[in-house]
Amino acid sequence: LVNKYFFEPGTDVTDWHDELAPHYDQASRMLGVTTYPRTSAADAVMRDVAEELGVGDETGSIEPGKRADLVVVPGNPLADLKLLYGTGTLRLGESGGLERVGGVTWTVKGGRTYDGERLRKEVRQMVRDAKEEGGLDPNRPMPLLPGE
Repeated sequence: LVNKYFFEPGTDVTDWHDELAPHYDQASRMLGVTTYPRTSAADAVMRDVAEELGVGDETGSIEPGKRADLVVVPGNPLADLKLLYGTGTLRLGESGGLERVGGVTWTVKGGRTYDGERLRKEVRQMVRDAKEEGGLDPNRPMPLLPGE
């Protein structure tokens, strides 16, 4: 719902704070202080926000006939927000070595489904091409300062 305020033409981005702040405050109390299950709290808050904004019949929950933008990750992002990083995060594995966990598997935006691995591969190629066009070694990290 917040995306509505940032991406719809003619919408004042300062409006969203006044309308949604009470719901985020409620969410933080529900998620952090009570024993209310986190997923239930998040679902309830999203439904409440959608209803408050007058779009509860279109969005606010995941059900047939409603619009929803989703990010699909392996694991529970409520337990570890780093799972939502596009490439995941490093974690100490059971064998004692580092392993990459999480990362966006799928994104659903505006009814279209995007494969996370394919998008990462395309971005890597775009960066490689841009480095070569700029006369940089595609196998080295991008310089932080000009002339590095």
